[in-house]
Amino acid sequence: MAKLLGAEGIDSTEGNDEAELHLGMLSECHVRGRGNRFACDNWKREGETGTVIGKPWLGFHCFPFPCRNRGSLFAGFLRSAWMEYPFAIYLYLDEKKVFNSLAPLLLPLFIAVPLPQGKAPRPKAKSRPTTKPSKPARAVDPLAPKDDVGKAMARRMTPPLRSFCAACHGTAGRGDGPMAKFLDPKPVDFSQGRFKLTDTVGGLPTESRLIATARHALPGAGMPSFEHFPPHMIKMAVRGIMGLLREKNRQDLLAEGKKGEELEKALSEAMKVGTPIQVPSFAGHKFDLKKGKETYAKNCAICHGQDGSGKTIMPLMDAKGNHLQSRDFRSGVFKGGARMTDLWQRVRGGIPYSNMPPFSKELIADQDLMDLLAFVRSFVPTDPKAEAGPDGRRIPRFRSEPKPNPTKMVKVERLPLDPKDAVWDQIPALPLNLVPFTPKVAGWKAKATLQAVHDGKRAAFRLSFEDGTADKGDLAGLQLCLGRRSLHFFEARFPTRRYSIFGPAWFFQDGKVRSERPSYFSEKDARALGIPTAPVPVKGPKVDAAFNQEGKRRTVVFVRNLAVPEHPGAEGRAKPLPDNGPVIELPIIPGSTISFSVFLSDSSRAKGMKSWVYSVFSELEIEN
Repeated sequence: MAKLLGAEGIDSTEGNDEAELHLGMLSECHVRGRGNRFACDNWKREGETGTVIGKPWLGFHCFPFPCRNRGSLFAGFLRSAWMEYPFAIYLYLDEKKVFNSLAPLLLPLFIAVPLPQGKAPRPKAKSRPTTKPSKPARAVDPLAPKDDVGKAMARRMTPPLRSFCAACHGTAGRGDGPMAKFLDPKPVDFSQGRFKLTDTVGGLPTESRLIATARHALPGAGMPSFEHFPPHMIKMAVRGIMGLLREKNRQDLLAEGKKGEELEKALSEAMKVGTPIQVPSFAGHKFDLKKGKETYAKNCAICHGQDGSGKTIMPLMDAKGNHLQSRDFRSGVFKGGARMTDLWQRVRGGIPYSNMPPFSKELIADQDLMDLLAFVRSFVPTDPKAEAGPDGRRIPRFRSEPKPNPTKMVKVERLPLDPKDAVWDQIPALPLNLVPFTPKVAGWKAKATLQAVHDGKRAAFRLSFEDGTADKGDLAGLQLCLGRRSLHFFEARFPTRRYSIFGPAWFFQDGKVRSERPSYFSEKDARALGIPTAPVPVKGPKVDAAFNQEGKRRTVVFVRNLAVPEHPGAEGRAKPLPDNGPVIELPIIPGSTISFSVFLSDSSRAKGMKSWVYSVFSELEIEN
């Protein structure tokens, strides 16, 4: 198939735009390159090798981008611009059923037709010199990998990985994104081949397990839920992760001198999916908490503590040597869920990215493990609304599961500026799902709510939450984004760029309000990356705030004009702004939909951004 596409055996030699064609449902065959020339790898899937044509199913997706008509037409069609065209075109052919009948019609559409290279150039008129204006140099991404292996991995990043995962996991999936230093535990380094949650032993987790992790997030950690994303985007991200790992293993094997069949055999072994963990039926088992406690004391207490608090003197680390805090069972926050089946997989498979080892039947028998899990669940407070488990305890599968918080901005006749104004009593209060940056704030029950109103000229946002301490470092903040967005620190992925869809963040701290672009880098790191360290100016209407505190309950009201004459009018698209230009307040237009994100901090629990909790960008429908 690569030969039919005109891409086989042609190396990448010119141009700067990256492009990639994925062949096969697992992106196991890649036509890759720069500019208008591409190279093709051998096709491989699940231990089988061969050509793409001749397999029962063939699939590919591409990301079109206008380009110069040079070289291969098909190669030009594939030039990738995922920021501007975040969609895919899919085509699936069943060779046995439709190939013979449809191939004569379909292949002419995709066969690469090289343009004539031997034509004599047209004579140029002397009176009309043809001088092309020089293009400005492309901005260099300061976070891009510098080594050859990292560059090879970065080329395997699928669009969802680049858009929504690179801010934390890095541009090559190594867990070194700009947000990584603020997170505890640190993001997973995909190149390690060791994941936090697995449903197998002796190999990689299944694709369904990785999809479930992305969909349900990791409660208690900084990773939010992507359940509101289309299923095909999550699947594309997961397959991109496996593509990164495959490329890392491939580069390592090439460095060892392996080639040909030896390379393919070793690569298949490295990418092998493990044996699925079998979860038995709990029906009919009489749970014995006393026996469970004995098993816990023998196998678990050394790391999780006798009382399940997670306090231990054991030095716990992840796969890259970063410090880890053992899970506090009393909080009821379990990364992979609190059901019996979830906990069974955690114990039998371990947590490969951490110090927790797998416990086989030889170490803990099935009957003893059932009692152990019942004892662990006895640490967790019950919830009468939750479904009863096999042990009879009503525990929700996930606590603090971070999801979007869609709501409405209500139009009122009189804008309530005071946090205690009676108008707020008539406005629905949206409970916010907050994501903790670190386990230190995972137990913070802020009970935060948001209300939003406008009177046609000005808008008011009422943010209310609970905090038992009063420190100067505490803050409450809000940021707006144009359009229907579900982003997580999108700007951190592009530290040298600014986009018109994002407004500045509004911070209320120590009795004062300020509007500024969130800073994801310290001054030292910014200098090392070549990022301007001077404060970014903000253009637009002034933001005011009012504050009230009654006991533990704190309330902040942000007020701002709706209209923003200075805004360029991007209509929800990510229009680049000058790197050194100001951040512009976003217009709030009645009848439209924008997105918002809330962030709170409790400096008595941690310092800096490690004391933050935040909400995913969620839709805010503005009443007309």
